[in-house]
Amino acid sequence: KYCKDALAALAAVRDFPGKGFLVMAVENLADRKV
Repeated sequence: KYCKDALAALAAVRDFPGKGFLVMAVENLADRKV
């Protein structure tokens, strides 16, 4: 469940400016929950 949520979040984040920070934050959360 968490992996799919993280992937969905990453897909949405890719369209954002300054996405680097957001991507790192999402990956951090994914690593903690997986």
